[in-house]
Amino acid sequence: MVGTNAVRRKRSANEAAWNAVALRPEFSGRLEYVERGEGEKPQAPCWCITGPAQVTRAAEDIMKDYQWHHGETLAFPDSGANAENIRWLMGKYPLTPADKLTELTWTERFRKLEFKRERRGQLMRLEEVESTDARFRGELWGYQKKGLDFLKKTSGVALIADDRRLGKTVQTLAYLVNDRNTFPCLIVAGLSQVENWNREIGRFIEKDRGVPFTVKIINCGKPGDLKEVSDAGTVKRPEIYVINYDLLAKRKEDLRRVGLKTIVADEIHNVRGETSQRNKALKELGQSPSVAHRIGLSGTPFYKGNLDELWNILAFVSPEFLKDIEHTKEYYKNNGNDERRYLFDELSRSVMLRRTKEEVWKDMPAKVVRQQRIRIDRNYYDREMSLRLETLRKRLENAKNGAADEDATDLDECGDEECASRDERAATRAFTAFANGERLVTGLAKVDFAAEFVRCLMAEGEAIVVYCHHRKVHGLLCEKLGEYKPAVIIGGQSDEQRQKAIDGLSKGATKLMIASIRAGGEGIDLSAANQMVMVEFDWSPARHWQAEDRLIHHDKREPTFIHYLEGEGTYDERISNIIAGKSRDIRGLLRDPREAIGIADRARDIETMVERQLAAASDNKALGK
Repeated sequence: MVGTNAVRRKRSANEAAWNAVALRPEFSGRLEYVERGEGEKPQAPCWCITGPAQVTRAAEDIMKDYQWHHGETLAFPDSGANAENIRWLMGKYPLTPADKLTELTWTERFRKLEFKRERRGQLMRLEEVESTDARFRGELWGYQKKGLDFLKKTSGVALIADDRRLGKTVQTLAYLVNDRNTFPCLIVAGLSQVENWNREIGRFIEKDRGVPFTVKIINCGKPGDLKEVSDAGTVKRPEIYVINYDLLAKRKEDLRRVGLKTIVADEIHNVRGETSQRNKALKELGQSPSVAHRIGLSGTPFYKGNLDELWNILAFVSPEFLKDIEHTKEYYKNNGNDERRYLFDELSRSVMLRRTKEEVWKDMPAKVVRQQRIRIDRNYYDREMSLRLETLRKRLENAKNGAADEDATDLDECGDEECASRDERAATRAFTAFANGERLVTGLAKVDFAAEFVRCLMAEGEAIVVYCHHRKVHGLLCEKLGEYKPAVIIGGQSDEQRQKAIDGLSKGATKLMIASIRAGGEGIDLSAANQMVMVEFDWSPARHWQAEDRLIHHDKREPTFIHYLEGEGTYDERISNIIAGKSRDIRGLLRDPREAIGIADRARDIETMVERQLAAASDNKALGK
């Protein structure tokens, strides 16, 4: 396959020669549209170009994935990209339609290309919308007004990939009431964000002056009629439905009968793999005849560092655009970020809007990221890892001998589809269990020293958010730091408990919050804190960025300090290297600038103070004080 930049170089290098030969009639060709392949015909539908060597050579240079070559004829898949290239080729060589079908089909394609070109021009010239619908009760910043303009020009078929904390929610709500054909609307969100959407709907938009929208929160997987809800004895038809991703597949058919006009997928990177139930359900609902608007929201569309995630997102947001680029997937996957950036440029001209905080918040406060190595309970770590290594050895031996794996039900996802045999699946489960166990042991071995690190920071008098992953680690941190009466966020809490914890930090009732990175890392405002401590790491750097940005706000002027606690000689060292590589790939692809490393003197002061106090605490412990 020829890459986009390579095509451009070839066009430029041969421009003069092609202009010269285009004037000569002997270099004309014939264009044929093949709807069905028969006999020696190529796989259909496709375009066939027949002509002398000069014509076919030029076509081969600029086209993507020619699939068939027979004599003087080349065949190309019928895609939007190839249609554009054929139009360009026609400007160099006369191509005569072979029959009426070809003429009619090409006229239709040409009309679509003109519309696409016009829309691209509009999307490259976004303007601040002068006024919003009266039903919108909020106020938009300048860049958010341009985001609303983008949604209007794409008719609500868009991926809003603005950086975290730039107001994707409010831009979406403004669009819902600025278009008259958006209800009923479905909002799909993570479990922890369902009530947040309900609050934001009531805060920013209304059905009529003083009349709120009827919102149906779907919190049950049991099938049932969703067309009407009872409110204080009055039966109403909801305009907005809100559901979490885990229930989507179970209520898919009920939602299909509602006649949805708009689907908003918040944090759309959560659709996960192509074969996941939530991904299938979202795509099927998005393809319902009644749905006219499909909006995906994600500050990290390239969540785990591979293009499959982006393809899953596009399959929902814009299947038409995905059809045009589907044949390029393997090429972009096998080439570096320099090539992939052309893909993101194409997305930005079609369906994706991406702005970073550095672009829109010119005086954004600095974010200082520090990696702090800390000691661990080495005796506990070595003892537990020895036991787990022995368990791993036994399970691998059983897998080799074909014995049953008794612990298989205790494991996370292991990718069974990719394993060739039962033995391989058993071995994969064994390694997955070991890696998960090592992650937990590392967290538990760090707890004492992590708690001491937090105590040192608390002496500064600033509010702090501590993130971890495992419930055991979370519980121990709450116990060891109990004297500070920490606010707590963890999975399984009610929305009221969660909001009470957030309010406790923001209103100054406590200076410390201990949160799970999954439950407290997205969609909440923790900007009252200036320090963040990451006790346990996640495999995805995007989860870290999401958690970091909970502490950032455009009205905030103080720097934010982020501390990653890496246990010496543990699992942390390996995961840090992997995360660093993923971070470089993702930031390079999204063209994000590097995080601010300013306020160096202040950062060194904190680091020196913490190291000094930790050393003193260690000496006292050794002396038995």
